[in-house]
Amino acid sequence: MIDQLTVFYVVPAIKNPKIIVDHHEYLINRKDYAGRTMWLCAKYSKIRCKSRIITYGKTVKIMSSHNHSPMRIDISNAVTQRVTILRNN
Repeated sequence: MIDQLTVFYVVPAIKNPKIIVDHHEYLINRKDYAGRTMWLCAKYSKIRCKSRIITYGKTVKIMSSHNHSPMRIDISNAVTQRVTILRNN
């Protein structure tokens, strides 16, 4: 399923940037040689949430769903970006 031009938020940081998609926060996991960046749910270490996303260019691919409710996140210092979101169902 494709969501055209969905807004997501980037919380810039030098060491630990974050992405917020659908009220869920993701932390950077790794980058590959093809320019893709893999992200893990911020709740992975606490409750083993398996949700992951991959970003490349202006595309965000959501690989799996969360095992918890969306979080309340402060987006006051976040930067808004319009992207295309691809969802694996």
